[in-house]
This record gives sequence, structure tokens and C-alpha cells, in this order.
Amino acid sequence: MGKISVLLRIVIVTFLAGLTRAQDDPCPNSTYISNLSRLKSYVYCSYDRWIRPVRQNNEAVPVKLWFVLKRIDFDDKKDILKVFNIFVMVWTDEHMKWDPSKFGDIKDFRVSSYSVWTPDIGVYTSADQTAFNPYLRPSVCRVSNTGEVLCAPPVTHTTTCAADLRRWPYDTHKCGLVLGSWSHSGEELNLSLREPSIYLGQYNMNREWHLVSMRAYKEVETYGSNNTYPSVTYEFVLQRHSGSYAAIAVMPAVVLMLLTLLTYWMKADHADRLILSLLSLFSHFVFLQYLGNMLPSNGDQVPLLMTFYRDSMLLATTALMATLVMRGLGRNSLAAPVWVSDLSSRVLQNRFGQVLVFHSLDPKAAAAVSEASGGEGAGLVEGAAATSGWNTFTTLLNLLLFILTLLTYFILLVGFIP
Repeated sequence: MGKISVLLRIVIVTFLAGLTRAQDDPCPNSTYISNLSRLKSYVYCSYDRWIRPVRQNNEAVPVKLWFVLKRIDFDDKKDILKVFNIFVMVWTDEHMKWDPSKFGDIKDFRVSSYSVWTPDIGVYTSADQTAFNPYLRPSVCRVSNTGEVLCAPPVTHTTTCAADLRRWPYDTHKCGLVLGSWSHSGEELNLSLREPSIYLGQYNMNREWHLVSMRAYKEVETYGSNNTYPSVTYEFVLQRHSGSYAAIAVMPAVVLMLLTLLTYWMKADHADRLILSLLSLFSHFVFLQYLGNMLPSNGDQVPLLMTFYRDSMLLATTALMATLVMRGLGRNSLAAPVWVSDLSSRVLQNRFGQVLVFHSLDPKAAAAVSEASGGEGAGLVEGAAATSGWNTFTTLLNLLLFILTLLTYFILLVGFIP
């Protein structure tokens, strides 16, 4: 009986001693193959990736961001900007510090991003908020003995960007990508930019869009409480490569403009002028339909090039109608009204009007005016009024329409130039 009592006491003492060692060592009965295994066992023994890595709960985790831009794709029809980049984040994890001298002088190691606490940073300006994912995709992070954690996953950020096509194809767009924490305030997670905040050494140029400039800045806002909510905005300025679009859309507009002006330099009674006017109007209609199918909707702001085609088509319509009217007046056998004769006489009273009329009238009519004039005074006026009639009026009308059309095109061109 005494031996049993002694044996029972030994068992109880051994159990209590083992329990004490288990409390001192949170990871008992661990076998370590290498110093790295021993280090990871030490670091992860009581680690919880869902707890903010700070000593005191009122401390903020400092997170620095760095942007390595790879490529940009902008869909101006859907107003969506895709930014392909390596998104570098650096922060300090107070729960992952160790003394390298105790673990074979190991100063850092690599782990999966799913095995450490990571900041829940997402895109506030995401095109689809239902697909908002503030957590990192699977990647490898580097952990140093000072507690610094660096993760650099390849990421595709998608953001909305309203396209302004008013100056298409010479349009420039300013797009913003706003990043911030989904659940933490500035008192819990402090965002900042690492210098330099943007690296363009690995940027692959886009064939359609030229990256004019890019900058990053931090903003801090307050929403209804004393807590602050910091965010980082990456701003991109994109300009379209306009070479091919200028060849297929801008140059035809210039040709059609010259074609419309050319019709006024042809005789109104010639069939060639009527054919050219019809061709100009038809070409305007075809190119306007082509632009309407090619360009996306731009809200209330119509692209200037489309406005140019529209107004040029109206001018081509005016040229066609003027051709038909002047052809009819030229074949009119009735005497011209008094106001038409008076207008012709007033114009022919000065040298400039005489030059214009003689240049535009056919040779027989010009010779009749010259013979009837005998001089420059009233005889010229009476001879011109007697021989010209409707021809002089149509000449003046044609000249007036040409000047108005030229001025209108000049105004359109000035408004189109950026």
C-alpha cells in the first residue's frame, strides 16, 4: 500500500511538471528539422491572421503603397479603365518579430499571403461594386525579422472612367483609380505612399492610348464621426493615338469641304455642277452614318467632328438647292423684277462689282455689257441691266453663298482645332 501511494505521488508530480512546461512552451512536442522550421514554428505558434498586427489596440498599422505599372487598357465605349500592375504593399507586423541570433541568423523568409495578416485594400471606384474584393490574390510575401512584411502581387484594377469624346479623335481623358481600406478607419490602418510612388520602367505602351502623365496623391475624409478614412488616388491622363483616325475621318471632311466650295466656282447651268453637288451631299450622308456607327454615345456632348460633318452636310444641301434655283432662274424668259435690276445696277456701279460680273458671265454676255457701256457711268449700268437680267442676279447670289459658306467653314475649323 505504501509503494502504491509513493508511485501515485510520482505520477502526479510528473503530470504537473509537464503541464508547467506546456504553459511555458506554447508549441510543445515539436521536432525541428532546420532553423527555418523552428523559426516558423516560433512565429506561427500563436499567430492569428485575422488580428491586426499591433501591440496596442489604439495603434494604427502603417501601410505603404507602391505602384509598378505594366499596361493600361481603356474601353471608351463602356467607360472602363483596366490597369495591369504589380501592387506593392509594405507594412509592419508586430506579431512577426524575432531575434536572428536565436534562429541561425535568419533575417527573413517567404510565406503565402494567405498565412499572414494583409490590409483589406480595394478599389472604391470599381466598375462593379458587387465584385469588390479587398483581399490579396494568392502571392508570396517576404517577412523580415523587424516585422516588415512586403507583398507584391500582380493585380488588374478595374475602375470607371467617363470618356469625353467631344474632341475625338484628338481627345484626352483623365481617369482616377481610388484605393482604400474596406473596413478599417485611418486610426486603425494608415495608408501612405512609398517614394517614388509610381514606377514606369516596366510599362508596355498601348497602341491606341498614350500615357501623357500619371500621379498619385493621398486624401483623408471624415464621414459623420471623428474617424478619418484615408484613400490613395492614382490619376492617369490618356491621349488617343489619332493617326489612323485622322486618315479615315478627318481628311475626308477636308475633301468634302473643298468639294462643296468647288461647286460655287462652276456654272450653274452646267450639268457637272449638279452632279458634283449631289455627290457631295451623298458623301456627307455616308460619312455621317459611318461616324455614328463607329463612335460610342457621348451623352449631351456631340463630338466636334460629327458636328462638322453635320453642318457641312447642311452647307452641301444649300449648295445643291442654290444650284437648282439658279438653273431655274437662268432659264427664266421673263423680265427681271425692278428690285433685281436695281440690285444689279448698284453692284455694277463700282469697279469691284464689274470685275466679278465680267468674270462670272459667259463671254457673249460680257461682250454685250462692254459694248453697251461705252464708258463707266450710267451707260454701263443701263447696258448691264438690259443684257444681264437674271444672269447678273444669279452671279451675285452665287458669290454671296460662296462667301457665307467659306466663313461658316472657317468658324467650324476654328472650333474644331484643340
